Amino acid sequence: AAEGSLAADSRQPNALNRVVQSAAEAPSVNAAQITDLQGRTVASTDLTVLGKLVLSDKEKTYLRQLDHPIIFSAQGKQWEAVAPIRQRGQVTFLVWIYPNPSQDRHDLGSLVRITVLWALFVLAACTIIAELLAQSTSRQLELLIRTAGHLGQNPEDTSGFSLPVISHNEVADLTEAFNRMVASMREQRSSLNET
Repeated sequence: AAEGSLAADSRQPNALNRVVQSAAEAPSVNAAQITDLQGRTVASTDLTVLGKLVLSDKEKTYLRQLDHPIIFSAQGKQWEAVAPIRQRGQVTFLVWIYPNPSQDRHDLGSLVRITVLWALFVLAACTIIAELLAQSTSRQLELLIRTAGHLGQNPEDTSGFSLPVISHNEVADLTEAFNRMVASMREQRSSLNET
């Protein structure tokens, strides 16, 4: 019956061949074929299988009425897909897609390379930002240490000890506390000198 309907519509084999050829043009597709619902090949990238029953036992289990595409493992790690082709609302053929594993490996390798490059870029950017933050914090701390050392060596000289507050973090809070301490020492000395 399927052969009769194919012969009745001479445009159908050409249309099916175009479907198979367009699927095979995708780099991730190794081969494609279309079978009738009995498993007979009606279009294929391999012309030697036309009209033959070449499906594996695993593939034959999918010859039932399909209403959506299915991806399954055919042999070990090899994946393939089968999807129904409808004519006037009825499933009349099944299209089988056999992927190109070398293209899949190439695509996966490209994805891994891109991911590693982005990870390295983000790591470098985070390192640069952390270094800049550390430098700004350490500069302010070094200024506090030098000033405290000078004040410790010469406690009488508190002039010019209002340190600039150049950020809004814990080091800035420490600098402000240091400035208040120096101002308080200055006031205490000044009141002691008046008495």
